[in-house]
Amino acid sequence: MFNLLQYVGAHIIMPHFRKLSGADIMDKGQGELVTIADQLAEQYLSQKLSLSFPDHQIYGEESAHQNGLTPQMLSQGKWWVIDPIDGTYNFTKGRSPFAIMLAQIQNGKAIFSAIYDPVTSRFCTAFLGQGAYINGAKIVHNPAPPHDKLNAAISMMFMSHEQAKWAKRHLSPKLHYIPIPRCAGEQYPLVIIGNHDVAFFERVLPWDHIAGALFVNEAGGYVAHLDGSIYHPFTQKNGLLAATSKQVWEKAAQIFSGFPSV
Repeated sequence: MFNLLQYVGAHIIMPHFRKLSGADIMDKGQGELVTIADQLAEQYLSQKLSLSFPDHQIYGEESAHQNGLTPQMLSQGKWWVIDPIDGTYNFTKGRSPFAIMLAQIQNGKAIFSAIYDPVTSRFCTAFLGQGAYINGAKIVHNPAPPHDKLNAAISMMFMSHEQAKWAKRHLSPKLHYIPIPRCAGEQYPLVIIGNHDVAFFERVLPWDHIAGALFVNEAGGYVAHLDGSIYHPFTQKNGLLAATSKQVWEKAAQIFSGFPSV
């Protein structure tokens, strides 16, 4: 898998980095961008994965809607979920981080995931029940107990006005805000290997979160919805909280108590 993602990064994505023309960037609506590099990378990955795994279906960010696919479909059968460039906004601005994200699903469970950063060549993988790895080395995660003011990366990009107002009023005094990287493929690893105690995402789409959630859980962290329910690949519930440990997650969830649902 590393060779596949490395090839896509080096030969499809990076040749477009800082070289996009206006015609290479398209608006998908609701502030979402897609580039020629996203489209070409997804096409290539879809073709290669279909050849290597003919019994799997493909659920790609750029093609799912036009193919009539919905998250509920991930509850049955075998799938590859593809985010060809997570962090497209950063990519269009000529800056990192951005990442390729893949997740393998069997009957509603993520059994493998990969997150590859084409700029740094960092390769994060996770195997259900077998741990998480960075560049082939298994992660040995020893999280510290929760401290008084958790370091929190809180994405407000997809919050409603009411939610953002509540967050500023109730969360700011209790959490130490850390700037978000605008890339889930960077954010999830930072919960384990960086100084981010928790990360919160209001909008939850399969390609953005399946790979990272498996990575954090297998590394010894904890990912769940604010109401405590487990995150599943076919979930259509918003509000996802990732933490460096379950103990930290529980403290953060208490701080989020009362957060308005949409």
